[in-house]
Amino acid sequence: LYNLLSLGFWIYAMIFPSFDFLLFVQSFNFLDVVFSILRFTPNSPTVTMFQWLSRIGALTLSTSTQPYLKPLLYCWAFADASRYLFYSFPKVYLIRTWRYNFFWLLYPIGIVLEVLSMISSPRYSFTNNLVFSLLIITAYMLQGPGMYCHMVKQNRKPIIRGVLELLQHHSKGSDSELVNVRF
Repeated sequence: LYNLLSLGFWIYAMIFPSFDFLLFVQSFNFLDVVFSILRFTPNSPTVTMFQWLSRIGALTLSTSTQPYLKPLLYCWAFADASRYLFYSFPKVYLIRTWRYNFFWLLYPIGIVLEVLSMISSPRYSFTNNLVFSLLIITAYMLQGPGMYCHMVKQNRKPIIRGVLELLQHHSKGSDSELVNVRF
């Protein structure tokens, strides 16, 4: 139910983009952190918390007129919609492919847009507060690659499993044992 509700929120956010609704959705997504801590989901609590904090930080420092906000909304929406769609329908090959491949582009784009939205914020712009901007940039430089590598590592197994299942599906009736690998 949570996954379908979250999916619906992101679809609504894409169709009717609104700063207030985006802030609501990201606040609601704190439940992702809670669910990972309680082990309701296999997600890392640390990674989930960092992701949530970075998004809330980007929104808290932003204004509804910032140029990076709309692309950021779509980046987050596609990334999260694919995740919640996959959690709701894990057996659908196209959804699994979307879930485990879109992040290759969406994650780095999201990181860049989050940094740009924070350091260009009228509240704490780069020119007004050099120390704050350098802290943000440093934090993302230190955390971003590690989180991206974590995503790559997490996505390897499902991608390989998906390819093997696809090969198994197409080779039914053959004597090939290569596709019967289990993870």
